[in-house]
Amino acid sequence: MLPRVLAASSDINTGTDTTKVITSDTLAGSNLGAKSFCIVVKESDANTAVADGKSAFVVPASMNGMNIVAATASVHTAGTTNTTDIQIRRRRVTTDVDVLSTKITIDSTEQSSVTADAPLVINTSNDDLATGDNIYVDVDAISTTPATGLSVTITAQLP
Repeated sequence: MLPRVLAASSDINTGTDTTKVITSDTLAGSNLGAKSFCIVVKESDANTAVADGKSAFVVPASMNGMNIVAATASVHTAGTTNTTDIQIRRRRVTTDVDVLSTKITIDSTEQSSVTADAPLVINTSNDDLATGDNIYVDVDAISTTPATGLSVTITAQLP
């Protein structure tokens, strides 16, 4: 009998090893343990504007206990001059907290936050999700010539 070798999350992500054993913790820590959702803040033909919580996502029981681990924002048409700054806000019962200690930014002439000069930073004191939480997107600043459309994709995973 061959000895059992435990798979790492990276082994699961690549999907190429056929001999290692997968534990539930390793599976939860892999890409297969992540869940993403998208909040559309502005339709593709509408200018972005500074505003709080125009759209929300209600956390379902299947995401209870997960932490927000990543987020990206994108616009349909890029704005120019200055950045579009976006905060993720969590409301639990009647208490609001900002999830990001460094906001998502979409740089001038860019359509996504993926290449932002200042990467977002998640505040690990406020990243946890519970059933019934409301997740809002707040637009805190817009480019001088506003972008059109705005959506934010948030990824959560068990700790």
